[in-house]
Amino acid sequence: MSKPPFLLLAALLLACPDPAGARPARIDLRADQTPIRAQFGNNCFIHATVAAMEAECKRRGYGELDLSEHFSDYGGSLFFLETCRMDGRYRTRDVRVRSPQEPESNPAVDRAPTVESGKPGLLFGLPEEKYFPVRRNLLALQPVADGNKPYWQDQYHIDTFNLDPRRLPLSALTAPRYYQIKSVNWLPREDAARTDALEAVLAAGHEVIWDFKMAGDVSGDVWRFTTPADPMGEGHRMLLVGYDRTDPAHPFFIVKNSWGPTRTPGANGFTYVSYEYIRYGLWAHYITALEPPFAWPSLRYLGRWSLALGEHRGTLDLYHLPGLMQRDFDENGYRDEHGRPLQDRRLGTFFEDGDATRPVRVNGRANADTLELWLDFEQQLTRWDVLRGWHVTLKLRDADLLKMTGEAVRPDGRRSAATALRNTASEVVGPDDPPIDVQDEQARAVAAKQAARRADDERRAARASQAAPVDTPQPAMAGAEAIAKKYAELGGAAGFLGAAQTAVQNCPDGRGAYVHYAGGSLYWSPATGAHAIYGTIREKWAALGWERCAPLGYPTTDEADAPGGGRYNRFEHGSAIYWHPLRGAFALWGEPLIIWLKSGGPGGPLGYPVADLATNGPDGLWTALFCGGAATWHPRHGADVHLNDKR
Repeated sequence: MSKPPFLLLAALLLACPDPAGARPARIDLRADQTPIRAQFGNNCFIHATVAAMEAECKRRGYGELDLSEHFSDYGGSLFFLETCRMDGRYRTRDVRVRSPQEPESNPAVDRAPTVESGKPGLLFGLPEEKYFPVRRNLLALQPVADGNKPYWQDQYHIDTFNLDPRRLPLSALTAPRYYQIKSVNWLPREDAARTDALEAVLAAGHEVIWDFKMAGDVSGDVWRFTTPADPMGEGHRMLLVGYDRTDPAHPFFIVKNSWGPTRTPGANGFTYVSYEYIRYGLWAHYITALEPPFAWPSLRYLGRWSLALGEHRGTLDLYHLPGLMQRDFDENGYRDEHGRPLQDRRLGTFFEDGDATRPVRVNGRANADTLELWLDFEQQLTRWDVLRGWHVTLKLRDADLLKMTGEAVRPDGRRSAATALRNTASEVVGPDDPPIDVQDEQARAVAAKQAARRADDERRAARASQAAPVDTPQPAMAGAEAIAKKYAELGGAAGFLGAAQTAVQNCPDGRGAYVHYAGGSLYWSPATGAHAIYGTIREKWAALGWERCAPLGYPTTDEADAPGGGRYNRFEHGSAIYWHPLRGAFALWGEPLIIWLKSGGPGGPLGYPVADLATNGPDGLWTALFCGGAATWHPRHGADVHLNDKR
């Protein structure tokens, strides 16, 4: 089968050393890019790579995605295992299992292998940002900033930090889809400093992930080469998204930089880099293929669990998935005592009686529906490939992902029950750990995006939101003033809602009006007034039909705090949507909502909802499920509360 013409052209552009004159004088891929975001910390290489992934996802029809750079940083350290002998500061290829006094993984701010596209075999999928937003005040190590201090030299304390549900929310482990690079193409090293080689890739429709030494003059509208770079100086990574040499005297590349948007005239927030500046280039590569979006069910096992099997009780920390280090094992040539390649089967560590000084390494398999563990209580530091000792099989108990049940088979064949309960409470990391701000993750994610919004977009959208068109019919005209007032109260374009994306619009039900903003929406009706709704709660409301959902209707409150780090909105028909970072957003109404609130709501024994209110069968029974039980209502039998068995 012959190649389509555009693929043939791309192949020719990449394979042949065409002179610059054979290519267009201008290539601009900015239309494929997602909004420019500012990085946090020294993670430019992640931002540039993820930006290229987002552009490729958009071209493939997956939508304009905001992928979680933070998950790459966090997961890279969480999944990494120290498997080799160290030679001073440097890793060797000599295999070594760490002793009980040494942790085998790192605090999840040290950035070991990440989504780094140079090793496709080590890549892991990324969820969207909304499932794992950056929470900057949770990233710093406490009680000390130095991960080399004695406090951090055991696995238990590292896990306490890494598996804290504030830092690693369940939403990040249960996203509906994950996105992953399948393959990349690295240019010869010298091509990273050759403008014609970079042009050829861009002209073929690929962004270029470009690494270079930070040098020259970066203060103006166009970055300029000045003097040679310091070989020991810092590097940086950006994404080249186009070039323009229509003015032969002043050619430049168009670049997406993770320092945030610029105010360069005509650049739409992008950065301009002169052709001379390209001489600082070190490496360059581009994405050639993505994996299809996929579910990752085994990820949901990660976390800290209380495990009981037979006479053993303790803390089970699951911080790794088998196979994630296999490429390193293979590249280092790790072999067992029989000369066979070592297999990565590590899952985590079990601490007898929760004692940090009594670790037992845990290997096994993480299948979609079953978790298998092997614990050798006779050999605490089992190598990563050995399956020996107690064989434990566990399954998740129900949809809330908080309990696993199963059985344990001892080495002598005797069987006993096994139960694991997920830890959902944050633990103090150290004696001097300050209180951690548990600001709603939705609002934090919105706030993180504000810096990336271009000033000209904000001004244009703000003007549009303040005055509806002359011929705008009711009820939009009636609601425009109330919406504008609420928008101003919430900070306008500088607040968490950000820039308006629409003018005042009529709602489809004919009763109200709305404006969509970059960070959420304002909805108004004569009966309810104007209120803000955003994040996962807004997504749930939209999935149920917006204001046309009969049990809900219009919001009657702005999104507000709920006990235990959750959030909620109330709606006009005596209903509500409650959200918690570990469980998601769910809708409740009627008698089940009333009796739940009377029992203490999210702060009571039932806790947060884990499903929308549902009717069970034709007899009129309504059931609301919560992490601690259920609330039911029947037209003949009335309302009742059913608590989970705590035994």
